[in-house]
Amino acid sequence: MLTAMGIIVVPLGLYWFVRLNTRKLLYLFAVVTPFTAATIIEFKGSLFGMAPAFFVSLLLMGAFFIRCLTGTSRIRICGLQKYCYLGFLFTWLHSLLTLLLPLILVLAGSDYILFNPAFNDQDYSGEIPAYTVTQFIYFTLFMVTSFIVANETEELGIAKRCVSILMKVTIFSIVWGIITYVLSFFGGLYPEWLFNNHPGYSHGFDQRIAILRRISSIAQEPSVYGYFLTIMITMVMVFNVLEFYPLKPATQKTLLFIMIITAILTTSTTAFLGIFIAIVLTLLVALASRRLGRALRYLAAQIGIMAVLFAGVFLTVINRLDLDLAGIVRGINELTVEKLQSESGVERSWSFFHGIQVLIDTYFMGSGFASNRTFDLGSTLLANTGIIGLSLFVVAFVIVILFPALHLVKYRCNDDISKIMAGLVTALITALILMFVSVPDFVNMYFWLILGMLMGVTGIKNNASLLRA
Repeated sequence: MLTAMGIIVVPLGLYWFVRLNTRKLLYLFAVVTPFTAATIIEFKGSLFGMAPAFFVSLLLMGAFFIRCLTGTSRIRICGLQKYCYLGFLFTWLHSLLTLLLPLILVLAGSDYILFNPAFNDQDYSGEIPAYTVTQFIYFTLFMVTSFIVANETEELGIAKRCVSILMKVTIFSIVWGIITYVLSFFGGLYPEWLFNNHPGYSHGFDQRIAILRRISSIAQEPSVYGYFLTIMITMVMVFNVLEFYPLKPATQKTLLFIMIITAILTTSTTAFLGIFIAIVLTLLVALASRRLGRALRYLAAQIGIMAVLFAGVFLTVINRLDLDLAGIVRGINELTVEKLQSESGVERSWSFFHGIQVLIDTYFMGSGFASNRTFDLGSTLLANTGIIGLSLFVVAFVIVILFPALHLVKYRCNDDISKIMAGLVTALITALILMFVSVPDFVNMYFWLILGMLMGVTGIKNNASLLRA
């Protein structure tokens, strides 16, 4: 049975697929990527669900390949993009080969224990868990989708439109999140059947820390929503400092302010770290583009307004409601000082060192793609694909990030292409840093959308440079 989102997304997607309109499918893909906790179809009693972004990505791939076969579209690869593609191709090939590692390790007499909290089970050496093949297929889907996004991002206007769509969906997610957040204080029922209905995921829309409620909106749980928000915070913050406005200037500046407040309401340490990373990266971009003074004044004004707002709300609430102040202080303490000693912190620490132990027990080759899952990407990659796999992954993303970074330093962000490159590259860096800290999965499609747009815009910039030459 189609869900509420499915009733909208499926007919639209199929209509544009039949018309082979890859441009419209790309825009629809940008719309649905933040809805990570939703499904377009449900089967009673089944854990199967298809996220809207997965469905649209399959349609986009199908339409693109049909257009290529019929000659109405072509694969465009500029000089710089081919190095990006080669980096990811080597990463993909190595990941494929690691699926055979369990058999090799059995012959070598290696003994290790796999842990995967996402599946609530353990597998031992000598076995190839079925989900490793499934996860590799997903990984392949992500990469191909990202390459197609890069190929379809042939003009600056397309990239700008996708970014604008992401911002507008972010506004929707904030409004929806705040509405449900306020309703929860009055005992309102959470309408999870709309955007938090994927039967294969564990949903955390009712989470609390001490007496502090957490906001998760259209994501699986608050930390995932905080991860998405901080990626967008970095992008919008850089755009605002560079005076690049896919939305109206007043709307875009207000959006940043509200995003930061909403990220704080997730009470996620991932979000707090992400906001700090966003500020640091924005200042680095401002320094490279000779806008440091403007950036400092802008950020100081944002922080000052938020401080006054929080102080006013806090004092008003204290005077009108009988709050457990000790509970609030205890919750803040759990989020900061006692984070590592909390149940979550202890579990994450144990998981990290277990991943390192798997790496050692498998002679530094890894136990096979997606076989062991920790709570951060670095130790997950090491445990699964070994030192070689982690190195290839890092090199692939360094290649993608390097040209925009060098271009930013050289040309000071004096044109729209450079400005959008700066926003995309800093958003991608934020996502990667947070993944290596607390987000071990590739499943968030907005990550691959941003990666694809960055590779596409890099191609546009490279072609423009060649024309000038």
